[in-house]
Amino acid sequence: MDKILSYAMFGFSVVTLVLAINVLRSSGKNHKGNFLFIGLALSSSLWGVCFGFIPVQKSADIAYILRSIGLAGMFAYLVFVTFFLASMSGIDNVIARVVKLFSLSCVFLYPFSIQRKNVNFINSSFGMSYIFEDKIINTLYISYCFIVAAALFYFEMNMCFNKKRKWIQVMGRRFIYCEIVIFIGTILDTILPLLGVSAFPGSSLTQSFGVLMIYFAFLFYKSNNISIDNMTEFVYYSFEEPLLIYNENEKLKVINKAAMEYFGIHPEYEDITLDQLFYVDKNILQTVEGIIKIDADCIMKPSHCRLCINRVLDKYKDIKGYIVIVDDFTDKVKVFEELEEAKRKADIANKAKSDFLTRMSHEIRTPLNTIIGMDEMVLRETNNKKVAEYGKHIKKAGEVLLAIIKDILDISKLEKGKLKLIEDEYNIMDILNDSIDMLYLFGNEKGIEVKVSIADNLPVVLYGDRLRIRQIVLNVSSNAMKYTQAGMVKFSVNYKKVDENNVKLSIEIEDTGRGIHKEDIDKLFVPYEHFDENENQTIEGTGLGLPIANDLVKLMGGNIEVKSQYGKGSKFIINILQKVVRWEEDGIKEEGPEQKNQGRTFIAPDARVLVVDDMPANLLVANELLKRTQIKVDMAKRGADCLKMIEKKSYQIIFLDHMMPEMDGIELLKRIREFKDNSNSSVPIIVMTANAVLGSREMYLDAGFTDYISKPVYYEELERLITKYLPDGMYTYIDTDNQESGKGDVIVD
Repeated sequence: MDKILSYAMFGFSVVTLVLAINVLRSSGKNHKGNFLFIGLALSSSLWGVCFGFIPVQKSADIAYILRSIGLAGMFAYLVFVTFFLASMSGIDNVIARVVKLFSLSCVFLYPFSIQRKNVNFINSSFGMSYIFEDKIINTLYISYCFIVAAALFYFEMNMCFNKKRKWIQVMGRRFIYCEIVIFIGTILDTILPLLGVSAFPGSSLTQSFGVLMIYFAFLFYKSNNISIDNMTEFVYYSFEEPLLIYNENEKLKVINKAAMEYFGIHPEYEDITLDQLFYVDKNILQTVEGIIKIDADCIMKPSHCRLCINRVLDKYKDIKGYIVIVDDFTDKVKVFEELEEAKRKADIANKAKSDFLTRMSHEIRTPLNTIIGMDEMVLRETNNKKVAEYGKHIKKAGEVLLAIIKDILDISKLEKGKLKLIEDEYNIMDILNDSIDMLYLFGNEKGIEVKVSIADNLPVVLYGDRLRIRQIVLNVSSNAMKYTQAGMVKFSVNYKKVDENNVKLSIEIEDTGRGIHKEDIDKLFVPYEHFDENENQTIEGTGLGLPIANDLVKLMGGNIEVKSQYGKGSKFIINILQKVVRWEEDGIKEEGPEQKNQGRTFIAPDARVLVVDDMPANLLVANELLKRTQIKVDMAKRGADCLKMIEKKSYQIIFLDHMMPEMDGIELLKRIREFKDNSNSSVPIIVMTANAVLGSREMYLDAGFTDYISKPVYYEELERLITKYLPDGMYTYIDTDNQESGKGDVIVD
């Protein structure tokens, strides 16, 4: 038994000695923790080998000498383990300093502890052993051991409750396990001998196990506590990006594992320069100041990389080397190229869309101008009721077609965020009456009851975009009437007073139509989206009315609520915040000239205008629309004809078409403005065009035109522009009700 114990402890001593040598040979031997562990391992080896040879001794004197040397190793072990745990825990307070100072008191305790009279050596069942005499020095010796053990437990518990780093908590628990193992052994060779029981070398055995546990805990600490000493190892194994470190002579000194795998090179890399890895200038490192990032293709593989090169300086600002981090973003470049290609295709598609809208607008508006213009002439001049009825149907169909074109152009503007609100004072009842009149008109045609409810004390004069609010209400109202085949449509207006200057308008349009499935409600506001096509295939329209209304309401900071039950009907609630100008009808500002002169036209027999258009039908329409104004209208089919005519006559206004052969309207405008000593060079020139897509008006005004009117031309808009630009006193208003064939009572304005 005695030999088995000796062999075991001798073996453990060799193991701890090997651990000390291993740490001594490591690259971090100068680290404070490494130094303490080496001392710990050497003292453990001395402790174990000396106490290990006591059981096989026959002489008490030799056993005494071995115990004395072994005690030196044990005291050194306790000192080193105290300093080691204090260092690992990172605690440096007063308690830690007192504990470390106390552990050194063993220097004074040791000479008394090894005196021969303190212990008696005896032969036991497992060989030579000893028991303590009842001496004060033995009590002090045991007290010292327990105080040091308690101090170690203090350090370990602080590590276990470290809130900053979890790996320190793990290490603290491992040290506690280690101390428990050693304490069990201490009972056998320190506590029992004090009670008169022969000592069994328990702590000499368990402390060796403890050193092994401390060693593995220390490795765990080193792997997680990155320092300059182990940075190279960390970079090699843990840094996922390829990394190259060159010295001041531009020699590659460190290459991590990720870089070796990326470039497919072996550890013999000292002579590999950066320009051998990438297509870069061979003197690239010499140009580095601070940190630079460059893009370069890799030589050794088909990849595109971004190199982040950082110059390393010492405290004297001398260059010590260069760190190169390689970021392979071949995939990123590919994605970027795909995005660029997608953007290019989208731009082409958008341009094609814009070109299509331009062509469509021009091609449809041009014949529509003739249709609506000639129809206006029919309605003016016919006395046949049946012909007039036909004319009204033509006018209605033309207006529907024009509304479709306008809807498509509005969607285009809204999608590009180019539609702007034009705000001014307006009478809310004017807008509501338009929708109510439309509902009554269609209700009478379809046999549908129309109910109207308007809240009392509704503010009369508001501030906002009158035309767009009218468009919203009309779009939603017409949609309700369109999808209601029987029953009723209810139009209600309420408001909620936000403060003295603002109200929240709530316009409700409720119908007893087909209703909408819950899952289809979101599709209502998607352009060109259709659902229940079998049920709704007889319903006319593009499906743009509600999307436009919804986008316009959002542009005003409001929303549209939809409540519907399929088969029973729907309710649309338009919520818009508007500023209040006046609550009462009294004090509404006087109508301007345009409102005041509604229902009247004018005559200007002394005025002369020139209309230039390559389409004979458009010239005829313009001439007939101005017929009752008695204005003298000259017409030209080409730009060259126009230039000849302005040399001979003076005009008050010139109307130019844009898209004409040989010389378009913009070029013709420039030629007219270049005329010298000609009265026509400064007259208002208005573009009359079928091009009404997004930005057209701005384009023409930027080109130098005085104003813009789109085809089809309505006589109200045409006459408004003429009165705007004719010199004062050249025209007078007449009542249209009394006018016949361009003649009527003259009313001087």
